[in-house]
Amino acid sequence: MPGKCIWVLEDDLQMQGIYQDMLGRNYQLTFFSTLQQFRTGLQTLPAPDLMILDLMCPDGSLHTVFDDFAPNLKGTPFLIVSGLDEQDAIRNSFDVGALDFISKPFSKSEIQVKIDIFLNRHATHEAEISPVKLDPLSMTLYTRNERSSELTAKEYRILSLFLQAPEHIVPRRHLVLTLWKDINVSDKTLDVHLSNIRRKIAALGLTIVCTDAGYELQSSSSQTAPT
Repeated sequence: MPGKCIWVLEDDLQMQGIYQDMLGRNYQLTFFSTLQQFRTGLQTLPAPDLMILDLMCPDGSLHTVFDDFAPNLKGTPFLIVSGLDEQDAIRNSFDVGALDFISKPFSKSEIQVKIDIFLNRHATHEAEISPVKLDPLSMTLYTRNERSSELTAKEYRILSLFLQAPEHIVPRRHLVLTLWKDINVSDKTLDVHLSNIRRKIAALGLTIVCTDAGYELQSSSSQTAPT
C-alpha cells in the first residue's frame, strides 16, 4: 500500500482516472467529487500529506467557501489544478496559500515531478531553521535573542510568505503575484529584494536559496548556490 496520502477534489471521472494512472502506484489517493464531500472529509478524516484541488465543483466554487474550510486544513499543503485560467483565479489561489497553480490541460510529467518534489523533499531536507518571528510593528526578524536589521515593507511581506509556507518554501510565481499582482514583473525586481534580505538575515544564520520547488528559507549551514 502506498504510504503518503493525496486528496483530490475533482468531479470529472475522466480526470480522476488520469490522476489514478499518474499517482496511484506511488501514493494513496482519496477522491472527492463535491465541496460537501470535501468538507466532510476535512471534518472526519485524518489530514493527507497533500491535496490537489479543482476550483469549480458541481455545488459551487472552492474560493467562495475557502474561509469556511481553512480551520480544518490544519496546514496541509495543496495545489490548485483548474481549467479556470484567469489572473484573478491564479492570484486568489496563491493568496489562500496554494503551493502552485496548474492549468488544465496539464503536462502529466510536469505535475508528477512537482508532486514528487513537494511530498518527498522533506525526507532529504536536513536544514533546521531556528525559531523565527517577525515583529509587524518594527518590521524586524528575530531568532532567539538576535535580530536582523529592520526590513522594508516589501522585505517584510516576502519573509512573511516564507514563514507561512509549508517547510518555508515559496514558488517564485507566488511571490511575484502576491507582491506585485503582475506575472510580467522583471526578474531583477524580485532578485534585488531577495539579495537584500539575504544580506540582512545572514547574521541570524539564515539565507534564501533557489530549489526545484521554489525559493526556500534555510539555515546558512545547508546553503546551496542561490540564484
